[in-house]
Amino acid sequence: MKKSVGMALVMVTVMLIGTNVVPSAFAANTIPLLGFAWNHTTLTYSINAGKNVDPAAVTATNDAIAAWDTAINGGSKADFNLVPAPSGTQGDIRIFLKVGTGVVLGSAQTFTNSDGSAKYSKVTLSGKAFGDPLGHDPVETIAIQEFGHSLGLGHSSEPSDPMYGTYNGVKLAPSACDVTAFDAVEAWYPGTFHPPTVSSVTC
Repeated sequence: MKKSVGMALVMVTVMLIGTNVVPSAFAANTIPLLGFAWNHTTLTYSINAGKNVDPAAVTATNDAIAAWDTAINGGSKADFNLVPAPSGTQGDIRIFLKVGTGVVLGSAQTFTNSDGSAKYSKVTLSGKAFGDPLGHDPVETIAIQEFGHSLGLGHSSEPSDPMYGTYNGVKLAPSACDVTAFDAVEAWYPGTFHPPTVSSVTC
């Protein structure tokens, strides 16, 4: 029986595109884990662009995936790789780009097997907010977060982290804490698969 875990990134009323967010001086960054893990190390992804989606949004999404792949390679689970699904097939992580107009910029829903392993994940990304097109960097920022949810990370407590639940500025790479959280999600590897044994990571 499958279950799903959904996460969404919501935009604040005032867009702060390009704003640099200053990290909190003494606050710890806590990232909850969503309770599932991938049981294989080569994770495939597919990108499906809807009608009227700007090709730049596809580029931004690919850049977000590349940023995650680079970040993962710097952590303790460097054997995990993100690769495109074979042509004509759906990936483990299925990304759908649409021309949105509302305040929800992205969402992720992961379907799991009974042992807590991820079966597949569906990510939806919007190229607009309030009817205005988003540029490359905001789309990449949104894609980094939603892809992070598909990797098993929840919303960060730290506003400067790309996994923070409200869009508050451009962030073009997963944080060191995001990588630590991913390592905790996939703590079973190498060895026998099991879902995460902790509910959150604090950095």
